[in-house]
Order: sequence, then structure tokens, then C-alpha cells
Amino acid sequence: MTPAVFAKALAAALAASLPDGFTATAEGDAVTIESPDGVGSTTALNIELEEADDPDVLADAAEGVLSLAQDIVCEALDAPWPTGAASTIELPMPGARIDGGVVRLWFGDEDAPVLRLKGIRLET
Repeated sequence: MTPAVFAKALAAALAASLPDGFTATAEGDAVTIESPDGVGSTTALNIELEEADDPDVLADAAEGVLSLAQDIVCEALDAPWPTGAASTIELPMPGARIDGGVVRLWFGDEDAPVLRLKGIRLET
């Protein structure tokens, strides 16, 4: 999977989980997160082509994008995001790992996440 294809799939998985009015889009190997008022940020995945099949590199890049999204949403809402049934002031940390050819994405504890995003199936 090329970095650009991965960025597009990651943006789509994230967009489906963001609060109403927030967007996640990809252009090339960069993902942009925007709040409803248009304020946002873009981050490049920084995945070299020769590293594109390294699970650790993909997971690290995904976690960076999830962290950026969390920052944008929290700032715009002036509240923690995502929140679960037992809300606390502590933010659930983003997580990502490769499992059987699928990138698993979540916030919080992997075994009991506050928010689990749709997985990204890696091309074989």
C-alpha cells in the first residue's frame, strides 16, 4: 500500500468517527483534520516507499494522525474527545497496530476502547 493510499484510507476511517461537522481528508500522503469553523491542521505521514510495508511505521503514522485529530476536536469543542460512559478529565490515548493484514485503530485501552475506528485492510 502506498503512503498516499494509506493516507486516504486513514482519513476515511477517521472521518466516519469524528463528531458532526469535523472532517478528515487526504491529499497525497498528508491528512487534514478540520473543525466545523474551518480551523484545522495537516500532517504528512512521512512514510518512505521502502517503509510502506513495515507494520510499526504504519501504526506510528496512524497514531500521529489520531493524536492530531484529538487535538483539533478537543480544542474546537473545549472538551475532551472521545469520551466514554465513564468520562474523566484524562484523555484516552490513540492506539494503532497491525493485526492479520488490518490496521486496528482505537482511543483508550485496546481491550476496552472508548472509541474503535473502522480497520484499514492493507493491500497484499
